[in-house]
Amino acid sequence: MTIHTFYLLIFYVSLSVTLIAAYISVSNRDRAVRPMVALVWTSAIFDLTLGISADIFNYYIPYVGYFYRIIEFLIIIEFYFSFLQKKIHRHFSRIIQVLIPMTFILFFEWSSSYFRLLNSIIFCLAPIALYFHNFKTLSFGNILESPVFWANTAIFIYFSGNLFLFLMFKSIASSDKDIALASYCLHNGLLITRNVVLAISFIKSKNIGVRTYARNS
Repeated sequence: MTIHTFYLLIFYVSLSVTLIAAYISVSNRDRAVRPMVALVWTSAIFDLTLGISADIFNYYIPYVGYFYRIIEFLIIIEFYFSFLQKKIHRHFSRIIQVLIPMTFILFFEWSSSYFRLLNSIIFCLAPIALYFHNFKTLSFGNILESPVFWANTAIFIYFSGNLFLFLMFKSIASSDKDIALASYCLHNGLLITRNVVLAISFIKSKNIGVRTYARNS
């Protein structure tokens, strides 16, 4: 099996897992993890669009990765801001959500590399902060039954695993085609893991009904 064949296999496994997670998310009943539902559906739509355009029409849609990273940032930061409303004024949080993407659009080249790296740094730190916040307020309850715990863990696994990859991606991509494809395989492997863990979060939410987690500081 060539590295290109393996890459295609991992890509379609990743796409399948994303679509399954999106299907499972329909049953989500926990308001706290609704941004993760939006994340999975966004990922499914973008991946399906890329797969169809590349394999059927042999065409890569320009800047699609850039726009996906911006949407990804807006969705995930909304998830974390919802637990920090008493620490960060809501209007200030909205300014951050608008200011960071606009800064990258206006002052950086139209490449997703910088935004991927920024997302990885922010969403390595944010899950750790949420772990401490929820352990301090005891809002997880039974930790293994908490949809928020699983959603937070999914984000931490994906972005911490990709941090070094996104940091070195330009050098990796320009060095060798096979190494670049191997790095994409690693990324898709982490994406599979993220969506499996998010699917667990959605399944857990079935058991708790509609509820909002404690946001006390």
